[in-house]
Amino acid sequence: MGLLGCNTLLGDETGFLSRTHRGDSEESKYVVFVPQHVNDEKSLPVILFLHGAGQRGNDGRSQLDAGLASAIRARQTTFPFLAVFPQCDDLQASIRQAWSPDHPSGQRALAILQEVIDHYGADEDRVYLIGTSMGGFGVWLQAASDPQRWAAIAPLSGGASPELAGRLTDLPIWCFHGLEDRIVLASESRAIIDAIRKAGGKPRYSELAGIGHNAEDTALHLNSFYDWLLLHKRGVTPAATSEAPLDLVPETTPVDDPDHPFVAGLEIPDVATLHLGPEMLKILGHAVPRMPAADMLRGTIPDRKMTTQTQVGPMSIHFSGIRYDGKLGRAQLIPQADGTLAVTLRARDVNIHIEHTTVRGSGRSASCGPLTIQLGNRRDLKIQCLIQPEIKNQKLKLHLQDTQFTIPSDNWRVGNPEWVSTSGAGMTRERVTSGLRQGFSRDKRNIESQFINALPDALDKVTASMPFERAEEVIRTLWPMPVYAPRVKAWPSRVVVDENGATLGIGISVAALSKEEAAKGPRRVNMQPATDLAATGSNFAVSFQTSVVEPISQQLIDAGVARVLIVDLPLKSLQPLADAKALVKLVPDLARHENVKVRSELVMSGPLRLKPGPENVDNSLSFQLNKIICEVSLSTGPSVASTTPFLKIETDVRQNAQIAFERPTLDTRAVALQWKDSPEVDVTASFASGYQPLDPEINTDGIREIFSSAWSEWIATGPLTSATIDDLALGEDRLRMNAVEWDGQQLTAQFAAAGIQVINRTDEIISYQTKGPYSRWSKSAESLPDKPLRFAVSYPFQCRFENGGQTRDFTLMAGRRYEFRAKNSDQLELVALPDKPAIPESNEDSSVVK
Repeated sequence: MGLLGCNTLLGDETGFLSRTHRGDSEESKYVVFVPQHVNDEKSLPVILFLHGAGQRGNDGRSQLDAGLASAIRARQTTFPFLAVFPQCDDLQASIRQAWSPDHPSGQRALAILQEVIDHYGADEDRVYLIGTSMGGFGVWLQAASDPQRWAAIAPLSGGASPELAGRLTDLPIWCFHGLEDRIVLASESRAIIDAIRKAGGKPRYSELAGIGHNAEDTALHLNSFYDWLLLHKRGVTPAATSEAPLDLVPETTPVDDPDHPFVAGLEIPDVATLHLGPEMLKILGHAVPRMPAADMLRGTIPDRKMTTQTQVGPMSIHFSGIRYDGKLGRAQLIPQADGTLAVTLRARDVNIHIEHTTVRGSGRSASCGPLTIQLGNRRDLKIQCLIQPEIKNQKLKLHLQDTQFTIPSDNWRVGNPEWVSTSGAGMTRERVTSGLRQGFSRDKRNIESQFINALPDALDKVTASMPFERAEEVIRTLWPMPVYAPRVKAWPSRVVVDENGATLGIGISVAALSKEEAAKGPRRVNMQPATDLAATGSNFAVSFQTSVVEPISQQLIDAGVARVLIVDLPLKSLQPLADAKALVKLVPDLARHENVKVRSELVMSGPLRLKPGPENVDNSLSFQLNKIICEVSLSTGPSVASTTPFLKIETDVRQNAQIAFERPTLDTRAVALQWKDSPEVDVTASFASGYQPLDPEINTDGIREIFSSAWSEWIATGPLTSATIDDLALGEDRLRMNAVEWDGQQLTAQFAAAGIQVINRTDEIISYQTKGPYSRWSKSAESLPDKPLRFAVSYPFQCRFENGGQTRDFTLMAGRRYEFRAKNSDQLELVALPDKPAIPESNEDSSVVK
C-alpha cells in the first residue's frame, strides 16, 4: 500500500488493533499497535515483540497480557513505535526453540512483521526485535539467523549458545536479566554476552538485582531504553553510546489489558487474617490525621428546601451546591465485646459551603452566595459513634449504630454571603444576611443532622482506602515455586470484633486459566478452620494459611499447564533423561531404537503441600511434591504427533524447610523459607502403557540419583522462597515486621512501631528534647557520643537539640536512622542515613522513648 493509504489508516485507526494473517495453509491472529500523534511525512519505526511461554495460544490476545503491551499501555499517548504482536500457538514446543526461524511460529512472526511493514509503510531500517523469556531465546536465534535484518535487539530473561556469538558482534544489543531469576538463570545471558564481547562485540548487559523472572517490568518501563532503540538505524553506526546505566529506575509500571479483565476461576475465603489489637488501634487512631483517609470529611450534600415563617409571611428557601470539607484530628478506637467498635473522632476547621441560596414568598425574593458555615473554628469537635462492621458481597461495610454529636454554641459561626440580589419591598442585603444567620442559628440541630448523615459516605472512603492489595503481594511473593505464580485478587471474607481487637479475614480469587474455566464460574474452596478468627495480641499481625498452595496448584494441574520439557529446565543434572545416549544406560531397551530423539516432559499430577516439619524444630515445615510424572516419548519426526510413549517415571519429593525472619538491611525485613536437611526422593519407573520392551531392565536407582542430584542443584540456587515485607504505611506512620511465627497451619508476621534511631557522631554531649504530635516538649535528656538513641514510636516527631548554646529543631520520620555530625566548629547537622546491609546488633546502651 502506498504512503497515501498508510496516512489514511494512521489517522483513522490507532491503538491495539486485532488482525489476521493468512498464510499458505492457515490463518493466524495477531495484534498491531499503531501510535497516536504520528508525523504522516515520516515512516514509523517498528518493534517485533516475541512473548513468553505463558501467553501461547490461538486467541490472538493473550500476548498482550504482559511484556511490551503492558508497557505501551502505561505510555500509550506518547509511544512512537509501531509494535507487532504475533502469537505462538504451539503449546508442545520447547520454549527454547518455539520462536526459532526454523519453527513455524518463528517463520510466521517474520511474515507478519513484513505484512505490517508493507501495510503501514514502516521504516525498514528501524526494525527492532524484543522478546521476554521464551521470546528472549527467540530474539537470540532470530538475530543470529539474520543479523542484518535488525537495527537493534533486546533479549530479556532468555539465553543462547555462546556458539552464536560470532554472528552478533556488529549488532546493537541491550540484554536484561534478573539476578534472582530461578526459571532461566542469569548465567545463560552472561554466557552469550561474554562470548560476544570476546568476539569483539560491544553489547549492553543489565543484570537486575532483586529481580526474578520479570526483567521486563523494569526494562520495558525505562525511558532510556526506548531512547536507546531510536539511536540505532540499520546500516548506520551511531555515535558512541555509554555502557548500560547502573541505576535503572522504571518511570512507569505495567498496566493490565482492559479488554482481558480478571475473571475468577477459584475463590478461597479466609486465606489470611489481619489482626488489629488494642495497641494497633491506638496507633491507627493517632495516625488518622496523617493518612489519606484524613480527607474523609470532604463531600457534597443534596440540595435542601425549607419553608420558614417571617413577619411578612411564609418564605421558601432553596440551598444548592452544598459541599463540606474539614480536617480530622486523632481518633480513639475501642473494640467492644458485643462486636462493635466505639469510635471517637475529632474534627476541626469544618466548612460547609453553600454555593447558592434563593428566598421566595409573599411577593418578595432574594438570591445570594456563596456562604460558608464554619464548625470547630475555635477547638476540635468531638464525634462519638458505635460502628458495626459487616462483610457484604466481598466488601467491608461500616454501619453507624449510634452517633452523638453536638456543636457547642461558641464553636461555630455563619459567614456573610459574598453577594446578595433582592427584589420586593423591604428586601435589603442586610435583612437577607441577618435572616439567614438567624435562621441557621435556630436550625443548629439540622446542621448537626446533616453532618451525621454525611458520616456513612466518609466511612465508605475509609474502607475503600484499605490496602487489600498487600495481601495479594504477600501471596505472590510467598508462592513457593519459581513458576506459575497465580494472579490473585484479595477481598474481605469475615470480620470479628471483640475486646481483644478487630480481626479481618481475607479471601482471594484466583484468575481462571482458560475460557472453559471462566465460563463455569469460580469454584469455591473452603480451607480447614484455622486458629479462631478472633485472635489475640496487642499490636498488628498478618497470618497466612500455607495450605492455600494445595487448591491453587490443583487448579494448575486441572488446567493442564503444570508441565515443562526437561530440555527447557536450567537443571543440568536432569538432562540425561532427555538425552538418548545417556538414557540408554538406564533403560537398555532404548538401544534397539535407532535415530530417534527423546522427548521428556515433567508433569505435575499431585498438588503441592506444605505440612508441619519435625516436632523438635521451631518454625519448620515439610515441602511435599507428590506424583511428579516424567513422560518419556520417542520422536521419529518434527511434530508431537509422531512420538511414541516409552517410559513413565513417577517421583515424590519431601524436603524440610525452616521459616526464618531476616534483616537483609538495616531498614528492611524479610521472610524466607530456607531449605534444611537432605531430601527424600522416591522414584518408581515403568514402561509406558502399550509399549512392549524386549529388555525389561530399568535402572530405578540410577534414575533416583538423577532426580536427587537435580533437586539438590535446584535448591542450591536459593531458598524455597524469600519475600521482603515492606513497612506498613499509615500516612507518615510506619509499622515494621519484627517477628515471624509458624504454628503448623498459619504463617504469622508480627508488626510493631518502626522506630527512629539517632546517633551522636560528635565528640560532645548533646542535650535534646522530644515532642510528639499530641504532646508537649519533654524534659531535657543527654545524647552521648557514639551511643544510639532509639525511639520506639510509629509516628514522626520533633526533636530539639542544644549544643554550644545553640538550639535547633528537626522533624524525624518514623522508620529512619539519623546521625549528628559536626558541620563546622560551631554548628551541627542532622543527616538522614541511607540504607545498608545489616550487621549483628551490639549491646550498646540506648534510650527508648515512647
